[in-house]
Amino acid sequence: MQLSVAKGKQSHATEDWFAYKSHRNRVTKSIKIAKSKYNIKVIEDCGGNPKAFWQAIKKIMPGETKDV
Repeated sequence: MQLSVAKGKQSHATEDWFAYKSHRNRVTKSIKIAKSKYNIKVIEDCGGNPKAFWQAIKKIMPGETKDV
């Protein structure tokens, strides 16, 4: 991956750039799939407990914090 990044940025050759983009897109897709699987597993592990469910949702999708 790092070799294709270096080649793609330095040479500006079309085939090197497409190889870099291909590797980058595969890595990005793998990360998205892993995050999705993790989120599903965390929610399934709550097992019908509403408190645990909402704690998992807050962990997965952190929103704005409220100052009291």
